[in-house]
Amino acid sequence: MRVVHVSYSVKGGAGRAALRLHQNLIDLGTDSLIFALDEGTTLPPSFQSGPLDRFLARYMKNIDKLPNKWHPGHARVSWSNNWAPNLTLRRISELKPNIVHLHFIGAGTFPIRDFQSLQCPIVWTLHDMLAFTGGCHYTGGCERF
Repeated sequence: MRVVHVSYSVKGGAGRAALRLHQNLIDLGTDSLIFALDEGTTLPPSFQSGPLDRFLARYMKNIDKLPNKWHPGHARVSWSNNWAPNLTLRRISELKPNIVHLHFIGAGTFPIRDFQSLQCPIVWTLHDMLAFTGGCHYTGGCERF
């Protein structure tokens, strides 16, 4: 069984949780891989994103925030639109996972519309509120979702 963990970074709480789970699965003999985009991330040997992914990720964070210019309230909170196309779906599909485990997919990491194209089950651990607010990671004044 191959499990692919997806997180923008492994630096924050969600990413550290992904790393711990990844290591525990490896210890149990499971083929576990991490797909993270942040180029400042130090990952175990299973790191799968390449230089092009990391280059695009640097700009995807900013491109993902463009619609916030027309919604001033979004600029004041931690908000991800996850609308811009990227290579994440293709990279994950190349790994041929049995399960995709999503951790932190904000900052343009993995557009939600791409979920339907995965050919395997998805587990989404909700480390923040993005899944049910539509973009706001934590409510911090963002109450109309």
